[in-house]
Amino acid sequence: MGDKIEFPKNYERFLLKGTELMNNGNVHEAVTYFEKAYDCKKEKVSNTLFVTALYETGQYQEAVDVAEEMIAAYEGNEYRYIFYVTLLIKAKRILQAEAIIKKQLEVHGSFRDQWLKLAQTLDAEKEKMNQEVKAYEQTLLKKMYAVGDLSLEEQLLLMEEVKKLPDRLQENGCRAVLQNPFATEITKTAALHYLKELGLTEEVEFLWFNERRSIRPVDLYDWEEHPVTIGVQARLKNATEKNPSLSALILQEAQLHLMQLYPYLGEVITDPGKWSDLYLTQYGEKAMPETQTTEEETMLGWFRKLSQQVH
Repeated sequence: MGDKIEFPKNYERFLLKGTELMNNGNVHEAVTYFEKAYDCKKEKVSNTLFVTALYETGQYQEAVDVAEEMIAAYEGNEYRYIFYVTLLIKAKRILQAEAIIKKQLEVHGSFRDQWLKLAQTLDAEKEKMNQEVKAYEQTLLKKMYAVGDLSLEEQLLLMEEVKKLPDRLQENGCRAVLQNPFATEITKTAALHYLKELGLTEEVEFLWFNERRSIRPVDLYDWEEHPVTIGVQARLKNATEKNPSLSALILQEAQLHLMQLYPYLGEVITDPGKWSDLYLTQYGEKAMPETQTTEEETMLGWFRKLSQQVH
């Protein structure tokens, strides 16, 4: 079947029905009819009515998008242009609204008072947004200070939001995470990486498996680039290349372990080859040696400890 054909009179009928609904306070239903009218015929009347209904229902971004489809109709009429800029403010497109208001105030036209009032509205909206941002930042920072109360998944989701904080708060929050004995090692790895990206040159203290350590974040490496990481992953990929599903499973577990051990991979994994064999043994791809050296026993102890923490 082809596209639905709208009869010419439907346009007027949709406009009348939408207007009737608006006058009776049924704004949400009016949106549907004005949208149908606009789909029938994209002209100034249907556009402005549709935009107005979207505005009345709080769909500010949608209203801006529709208005901009016929922006000339707004720019050519100052009443409509003021309405359009009001929409921009409501949609939080502050810079765009600010630029237009500044330009209009330079004209010294007959609508100067209305533009001045709109400038005040803009300032109020900016202040409101600033307060919202500060409240959000404080809430996020409080969560970072109490990160130990969260599950591993919640901790990692929280760390994804850290980038939204200003550098100073990001640093304070990451320091708190590093000192928290109940933050997971993976969460601390993320915190260290953030401090490294901030270029922090002074030493920070942190708990690494409940052992107090200190390090300069600026001197840190990316865990993916460490020789141990590269060696372990290469050996595991080679050993499981004929079993893609097992390969993905083992590599994921290995990555979690490596992230937990950061930034002291070399202290624990003294032999990447033998460490890799522990995964292959765990998944039945290799037999456990009958006798083990002290080095192998130490690595096995760490392997079991890490496995317990992520499962």
